[in-house]
Amino acid sequence: MPISQTSASRPEAPSGAVAGRLDRLLEQFDQALARLDGAATFAKINHQGTIYDLAVRLVKLPGGAEALAERATGFEGAGVFHGSDWANPATLVPELVSGSLRGPALSVAVELLSELRLVAIIEGRVAHADVDPAAAGAYLEQALALNLDLLHPAPAEADRAQAPALREGIRSVLQLISERIGSAGILERLVDEAERVLDERPIHPDRVQALIESCARALDQGGADPQANARAWRLVLAERGPTALCRQWPEPGDYQLALADMDDAALRVEAAELAASMHATGLVARQHPRVLNEALRRGGALEIITAGPGLR
Repeated sequence: MPISQTSASRPEAPSGAVAGRLDRLLEQFDQALARLDGAATFAKINHQGTIYDLAVRLVKLPGGAEALAERATGFEGAGVFHGSDWANPATLVPELVSGSLRGPALSVAVELLSELRLVAIIEGRVAHADVDPAAAGAYLEQALALNLDLLHPAPAEADRAQAPALREGIRSVLQLISERIGSAGILERLVDEAERVLDERPIHPDRVQALIESCARALDQGGADPQANARAWRLVLAERGPTALCRQWPEPGDYQLALADMDDAALRVEAAELAASMHATGLVARQHPRVLNEALRRGGALEIITAGPGLR
C-alpha cells in the first residue's frame, strides 16, 4: 500500500536553470522514445542507446525520476527492453539488481527503467500478460530489501566506482519506488532471506552480515508490522549484542572489563544467555569469545566454559 510523501521526502523543486535543462532533456527523451517506437524490430537496437543515455542524465536531475516514472507506460511497447535481459519482467531475478545498479551506466539505465515499468504495473497504469501487480510488488520489495545501502547510504559506503551524481540518481529512483509501493513488506523480505541463509550449510558470514545490516537500516525507517519488527530485532540483537551487558558495553574491550567485575554465578548467566541466542539464531556475537576468555582467566571453571557454547 503506497505511503504518502512528507514534505521532507518530496524532491526539491528544480531551480530555473535546472528546470530548463530538465525540460530540454525530457523533450529529447520523448522524441527518442517516439523514434524507437516507430523503428522496425530489427532496427530498435540502433535507438536504444540514446534512450539509456538520456535516462542516466535525467535521473541525475531533481524531478528526473518522477518524469521518467510518468513515461514508464510506454517503455515496453516502444521496445526499450527489446533484445535485452530485461525484455520479459517475469524472468527477472531481484538478486541480480545489485550488480546492475553498481555496474556501468548502461546497465544502471536499463535496470532503473525496468523497475519504473514494474511500478507502473503495480499502480495499474500498465497491464502485463506475464506479471501482475502482486508479483511486481514482491519483486520490487525484494530488490529494495537487498539494496538498502543504495537507498539509505552511509558516507563511508559510497561506491567510489560511480560518480556522486549517478549514485544520487540511483537513490532518487529507489526512493520514488519505496514511496510508491510502501516500505512495510521490505523488512519481512529481508528477514526471510536472512533466515534462509542461516539455515543453509555452510553459513556464509559476509552474506548474513550484509542482510543483518540491511535489517537494521529497515528498522530505522519504520513502517513494518510488529511481527516482522520482532523477527528482525532478534537477528540484529543476536549479532550486535544479545544480552543487556553486551548492549551496555558494545565495545569488546569494555565488555571484557565488565565481565571481570562479575562473580562466577553472574558470569554463568551471561554465558548461558549468549549460548541461547547462538542456538536460536545461528549467530555468534562478537562478545561471545570474551566470556570464554574470562572463564579461562579464572582457571577454566567447567560450568562456565560449557555454558558459553551451550554444551550439555
